[in-house]
Amino acid sequence: MSRSIRRLQKKVQKRLKTIPRPAVLVVAFVVVGLTLLVISQAATPTSSVELETGARANGASEQGNSTASGGKAVRFGVNTPAPATGKFYVVGKHIVDPDGNIFLPMGANVGMRQAPYLENNYLFNYFGTANDKSEQVRAWGWNTIRPNINCAPSGSPSAAETLAGLDQLVAEYTAKKLVVMITCRVTVGTDYAYSSSTVQASLPMIKTIAQKYKNNPYVWMNTFNEPIVNQPAWTSLNQSLYNDVRALAPDMIFVADLAGLGNQIETIADGNLATTFGAGKCNVIYDWHAYGFINGYGTDATHQQYINRVASKNIALVVGEFGDPIKDDGSPLRATDPTVPGVAGNPDQNRIGANAVMSYGPAAGYGLIWWIATGDSNQGIVYSLTKDKSSPWTVTTGNAATKLAPAGKRFWDLSRQSHNLGRFNGNIADSGCASAQ
Repeated sequence: MSRSIRRLQKKVQKRLKTIPRPAVLVVAFVVVGLTLLVISQAATPTSSVELETGARANGASEQGNSTASGGKAVRFGVNTPAPATGKFYVVGKHIVDPDGNIFLPMGANVGMRQAPYLENNYLFNYFGTANDKSEQVRAWGWNTIRPNINCAPSGSPSAAETLAGLDQLVAEYTAKKLVVMITCRVTVGTDYAYSSSTVQASLPMIKTIAQKYKNNPYVWMNTFNEPIVNQPAWTSLNQSLYNDVRALAPDMIFVADLAGLGNQIETIADGNLATTFGAGKCNVIYDWHAYGFINGYGTDATHQQYINRVASKNIALVVGEFGDPIKDDGSPLRATDPTVPGVAGNPDQNRIGANAVMSYGPAAGYGLIWWIATGDSNQGIVYSLTKDKSSPWTVTTGNAATKLAPAGKRFWDLSRQSHNLGRFNGNIADSGCASAQ
């Protein structure tokens, strides 16, 4: 016990002799309390509990302590908000924006202007392209678009025309801090090897994009849309693509579509893909296309379980595609209806998946990107946000209740909620990026 505490006790004891006996007990309790308070404040606050792996919240750090179980204890400090870095970083499941806030992507897939004369009738632009539509995008409450582009054009449009359209789109959107998550289109339903002619034909544009926008944090690279069916082919392709992007853009967000045409959330929820592929990598996000298929046909409850399972493993994920297909009269498209081109498998399962990710995705910290705002073919749209299959850019607060399809209205309401998840309080260095060390 320190001398200051002993002097305090002696002074109190002298005073007690002059205080009436009923009050002595009260003062004694005060003395004991003050003594315990001083002693506890002088001690090092440790506890013999183990730290979880992954991002450490609440300023927790590991301390050596011979009296604790296993010789280690946890010391709790004060949360330190992440500084503004001017870059995006992925730390565990969190996407940290350039201002140091936790970022929740919300938006839609769109067509992009690949030449001025192809504003319609070319690559998902039934309603035109997303060029010159950033204010309509913001009116929806979206902060992210996923432009689907042909990265291996031959003839018309040319690569130069495509890059000119992309330049205009990037300049327009990123100036307003809207993310442009670029994905190159390939014919789906096969396993592409890195050496395949299809991949090699797109590589020059992928590398040009990485080099050109490496210092623009609001440009993300989702190298290929649904390039793999079977998991064994996935790692080899994505490792090579990751290396290509990283060689030119050390910090650019790298988004990888999951296997099974993007559907196989099992590979990260049940399997160890995020460890075998993701360990030591900088700024990797997995892209799940949630059309209702989890180990076959997934129920609402299955979707909730798998979303929570991925979150519990501290894995960064975005739902890069989901949607609810409807018929021309605005009613739900059913599996019993005639087959409609452009529908991702069983439409009833698509509906289950769409409603499930809207219920559970944002609550678990995972953002949603609707398929598709501008037309899922060049001549029409099945995954329409509006029930009369008109352009989503005509939706306003005044007509949303009557104009939107049921899932579209739900996504409108969800998108326009506040997605401010607050400051990131972890350690940016845990991103694994060299620039954050």
